[in-house]
This record gives sequence, structure tokens and C-alpha cells, in this order.
Amino acid sequence: MASRKFPSVPKKPAKSRKRDSTSTDPSLPAASAVDQSTQPNGVRGRQGGARSKRSEALSDLGRLILDRIDRGVVLLDRQGNVIDSNAAATAVLRAGDGLRIRAGRLSFTDPELDGHFDSLITKGAKERRRADDAMVVRVRRNKAGECRLVVSRVADDKNERGIAFTVLIYAPDAQAEISIPLLGKLYGLTKAQAKVTAALFAARSAEAAAEQLGLSLNTVRSHLKSVFNKCEVKSQAELMQMLALGPHSL
Repeated sequence: MASRKFPSVPKKPAKSRKRDSTSTDPSLPAASAVDQSTQPNGVRGRQGGARSKRSEALSDLGRLILDRIDRGVVLLDRQGNVIDSNAAATAVLRAGDGLRIRAGRLSFTDPELDGHFDSLITKGAKERRRADDAMVVRVRRNKAGECRLVVSRVADDKNERGIAFTVLIYAPDAQAEISIPLLGKLYGLTKAQAKVTAALFAARSAEAAAEQLGLSLNTVRSHLKSVFNKCEVKSQAELMQMLALGPHSL
């Protein structure tokens, strides 16, 4: 008896296991580290060691602290290029009076000071740091009072994030505002006394403070007598000197 034949069912072609970076198959290799670490703008991918949240938080904390101090802080690399600056330093640099940024690099408008600065930068690139590796200068400005600078090298073993030099800017007139609530909390001044004190700190004269606040000169002087007693000073000059030392804000 002849055997009965059944029609054959065509086999489906096997799917090729393509090594695709978007595949979710756990048995396939993930995208290469090279692919993930060469993203634009120098941002490194997960395989390439991205910055941790901890380091970013520390950076934010550092900026918060530096923006609240009453002196300018500038961070430079080995070529003298500005990496970062706090609010006080930024205000001085933007004015371009005595100090300025040219092509990303810190520079002085005085050629002699600029030459000294160049020498310090060149020396820092060639030699290891010594205790006396610093530049301390007085910078004369046309539209503001004289400021003082201290440029110091960062120790070789502390050179992080490309920071090679720190610049401290001491500009007495850079901070011309003082918090009224701070004056009340720190010295026990009334709101009226604090307003007069803040206006005096900004305007530097009782007449200008009276005009700004819409008060008579006698009223301003009366408030100042109470301010002198509470702050334990004997003159306007002594009061201004004490306020200049800070703090200036809460």
C-alpha cells in the first residue's frame, strides 16, 4: 500500500541576531564605551566617567559661599585664563577699570603690572610652587577707588579642575549695599535707623542720605546719634569703617 504524502510546510527563515546598540536582549553586548564616552562638547557618557552628583553639589556650595564674601575671588588656569569668578570679582572685571579680561585671560590696564603678571604665569608653568610665589599689587582705577590684589599659586598637589592660581581682589567700594534686616538683627537698630545707616553706607554723606530717604537733615542726624550709641562708635567715619568689615547681607 502506497504511503500517503503530506504537503511540506515551508520553514521560516531564522532571524539574524543583529548586534545593535538599541537591542534590549540581555544576551547581547551593550553599546561600546567609546560610543558612550565621545559625546559632543566633551561630555562623557556613563561608561566614560560622568561627574557625580556629589561633585556638582560641592561646586554649587562653593559658589554659594564665594558669592557671599566681601572680596573678589578669581580662579585661573596655568595660562592665566579665567576659569571662574565670584559675584564681587565679576563686578570689578566687567567695569574694565584697572583689571579686565582679554580673550579669556586676566590682564591689567597698567603695562608694568601686566608684565609682572605675565612673569608669574610663565614662572608657574616652568617651576614648582614656592612659598613666595605670589604677586601683591595695588591697582589704581580711574572711576573707582584703588583696589589691592593678591595672586597666588595653588600647590601642585592641590591643583584640581585645572585651577593653578587664585586671585583675591580687595575693593573697598565693591560692596556698596548693606542689608536693612541684617542691621536690625546685628546691631538692634530700628527699621528707620537701619534705613538711614544703609543709605549713609551707600551715599557716604548725611545730606545725600537725607535726600534719598526724603527726610530732613536734622532727622537723619537724630537717627545717627542713636545708631552711634547702639553700634558703640563715636563718629560717622568709625561707623563706616565698622560696616565695611561686614557682614553685609544675611
